[in-house]
Amino acid sequence: MKKILFFLLGVLMVFPVISRDFEYTYKGKTLKYTVLDEDAKTAKVTTNSVSGELEIPAKVSDGNAIFTVSSIAWFAFCDCTRLTSVTIPESVTSIGAYAFDGCRGLTSVTIPESVTLIGEYAFYDCSDLTRAEFTSIKWLLNIIFGNEYANPLYYAHHLFIGGEEVKELIIPSSVTSIGKYAFYGCNGLQSVYYGADNPLQGDLDIFSDDTYRNCTLYLSEKGLEKGKSIVPWRMFDNIQVYDPAGVSEISSDFDENEPYEVFSLDGIKVADSADGLAPGTYVLRQGKAAKKIAVK
Repeated sequence: MKKILFFLLGVLMVFPVISRDFEYTYKGKTLKYTVLDEDAKTAKVTTNSVSGELEIPAKVSDGNAIFTVSSIAWFAFCDCTRLTSVTIPESVTSIGAYAFDGCRGLTSVTIPESVTLIGEYAFYDCSDLTRAEFTSIKWLLNIIFGNEYANPLYYAHHLFIGGEEVKELIIPSSVTSIGKYAFYGCNGLQSVYYGADNPLQGDLDIFSDDTYRNCTLYLSEKGLEKGKSIVPWRMFDNIQVYDPAGVSEISSDFDENEPYEVFSLDGIKVADSADGLAPGTYVLRQGKAAKKIAVK
């Protein structure tokens, strides 16, 4: 008898408790959700068929229970060919693999800063996707660099951060790897700055042919010789030298009385104000306006 009880207990331990599913309607769209944690009150968006403009809610309810939507499941909107736009809430931290695969009618997607993981092929075959918008440059640092599936938005030819199209890219010299397809299809890029004295060798498909033809690559004086001899940097038609520590003021439209962000010369955000900065050289950015400051 004890052996039978132990066996049954083992079976219960092997098979997890089945998650609870429910539906919730928001702005005329009914989506399916799965409870992830009853105590923490979190849920994920699961398999759905939906069309038109979609705004995923941050909070959903099932009876009297209110859940925070924290993730989008694998294949959640796969092959929703009539889906045209998606807005993802700040509550979401991950987008599963193939989540929007085959959404060929999707033209616009808005992804918040909270998202730190985008699964492989999440937006694969979204051939009409022309605008991908992120709320912060954090996406570039946390998702693109060093990720094998670095550009899940392969088809998004125009990237936006905080409402502004990304036309100038600063690659930090501290980056140790850049994933294949990281910026493939980002044809809105006009300038790429890479100040490493010993540039990384990478894949040909980090950038696309249009970027190699139309975008200007800026390398440091020390990095120029090696950069011109290795992929992907040698593929750029227009390569110029710049001094990472001597970038002149980029714009005269900067207003110090308005909110701005502070970045290191490697392009890493360090503060929201110049107050209390350690000695060094920084770039203050305010929309499209920017200027360099030196703190002593």
